[in-house]
Amino acid sequence: MKGCNHRENNTPTLDAAGASAMAIDEDTVEIDYPMEDETNESASLGESEPIHDIDHVISNFDADEPLDLSDTNESDSESNENQDDEDTLTYLGHRMESLGSHSIDPSELASADIERLMGRSGTYPFPNIQSMVLHALVNGDHDMLLERMIKKILYAITAILEVKAHSGDQFELPKLDAIINFQQRKSNSVPSFPTKKMNVVAVDKKGNRKEREVELNLPSDHIRLFVANPKKSKMLSPLPDHTPGELVHSRQGLKWKHHPMFAPPMIVHGSLDFWIGDVVKAIDKPGSFVLSEFFTMSGKTKAKAFSFQSDCGTFLFEQAPIELSVDSLLQHSHQYNFAMDNCFTVTENNTRSALSKLHESLLFSNSANRKRPVLDPNGSILGYYPVKIVPISFFTDDTSANISKQYNKLDGWSMYFAGMPFSERSKTENVCYVSAVLGSSGLNAMDLVPALVDDLLSLERGVLMYCADQGRMVLVIAPILFISADNPRHAEFCSIKMPSSNYPCRKCYYRKKKAASTLDEAGVVSRIIEDRSYPYHRAQHMIWKEREEEKRNKRAFMQI
Repeated sequence: MKGCNHRENNTPTLDAAGASAMAIDEDTVEIDYPMEDETNESASLGESEPIHDIDHVISNFDADEPLDLSDTNESDSESNENQDDEDTLTYLGHRMESLGSHSIDPSELASADIERLMGRSGTYPFPNIQSMVLHALVNGDHDMLLERMIKKILYAITAILEVKAHSGDQFELPKLDAIINFQQRKSNSVPSFPTKKMNVVAVDKKGNRKEREVELNLPSDHIRLFVANPKKSKMLSPLPDHTPGELVHSRQGLKWKHHPMFAPPMIVHGSLDFWIGDVVKAIDKPGSFVLSEFFTMSGKTKAKAFSFQSDCGTFLFEQAPIELSVDSLLQHSHQYNFAMDNCFTVTENNTRSALSKLHESLLFSNSANRKRPVLDPNGSILGYYPVKIVPISFFTDDTSANISKQYNKLDGWSMYFAGMPFSERSKTENVCYVSAVLGSSGLNAMDLVPALVDDLLSLERGVLMYCADQGRMVLVIAPILFISADNPRHAEFCSIKMPSSNYPCRKCYYRKKKAASTLDEAGVVSRIIEDRSYPYHRAQHMIWKEREEEKRNKRAFMQI
């Protein structure tokens, strides 16, 4: 490639021989440099034929031949300077194109090349050497840079130069290995996302067993990153909401409010940890109380508690609970020696009876299985890790990129956090992809369930994770609220027949009614619904279980 030999006041001309036309679109960036016609000297002032672009020149450049900028032609000094400019641009473009084959750090290569090229004064038709470097980046390789990527690169360069201008210390760029392998380094404090590879076994319709390798993003790994996110952590574990006459969130449902898996065993209020079963006092009410439940009502955090009185070593607990504001709670400094023989429940008619089951669980067994002790180096208990309840929900279905939606199906799992507000839960950034399998591989989403069970079971028991909103390690318990799927998939979960069967319900053994057509006396066809449903009996259930057992044994025999 030859450079343009026409200059006017040391500035590039805008005629056909000296102008460069650049076209930038959304996909690629191309630049064409017209050149002077070697066979006709007058063409430089008028028409000129199009030339090959920088990519073509770079492709003819020898990769192993270093650039010798000192090699000049003394017989033609005017074309020599332009030839040096051309060789400099070609060298920069080729260097960027061949960076992938170099084991040397690109920062070292750039320092050596720029130190060598800074001695050259000519950068025509570009105003300076930095413009030439950027043009070599944009137009001198085959990476098909997008306009968006070019803007990001220019922004990063400008930002780094500004940092260097404001930095008083020695300024150094990080090494390439330190950026690419940042998450694998031991000094990394940012949680990384490890994708697991597991083998799953599937059985086809013919009874053949197939073992496939699948990749899974385990739910515990998703939860670990969200709990460590300062912007997301506070939205993951809302308390059950007991606001009367309102049902606008999942935490106001019966399962969230009454199932023991979703009941928080403790709350953190300021610098204090309140556990269920703790003895507390209230600022606005006299006496002592035993905490039994935490919830919210009309946006305020409250607690249910049972008041008790002490009389000569005997403790009398009220049968009806009362509501206390968490803001009014104070930790009790006195330690009580509760025992089964000195604790009693006072009924509504003010009579003393044996300790009720609820009071007994609060005083002696509640939250014991959810307390994970914090130990010192000697093994002594210093306290207990806070508990964070993070309910999760799953969605499973098959999808396809084909127009017909019938072929090349992907059957997958995704997870989202049930405690998030709906506006946040529906965002793509808050939907956690778990895994998917291709239908042509002989697998479906149900084959992935055994690989997820162990992880889900460990989440129900509790996993220690770093919590951003508390700034310490907490015990995260993540029960499943529900699984969203269509009726056939739910039928697979419950091991019952499809909706077209006689027993379509996935919760009970209701038998579907059958419609029959009959003729009346006038010859009119009418449809009579034959009620084939019958009440559920234990004997019928035993017959059904025996039939299912026979089917399972038959399938197992076919697999062998």
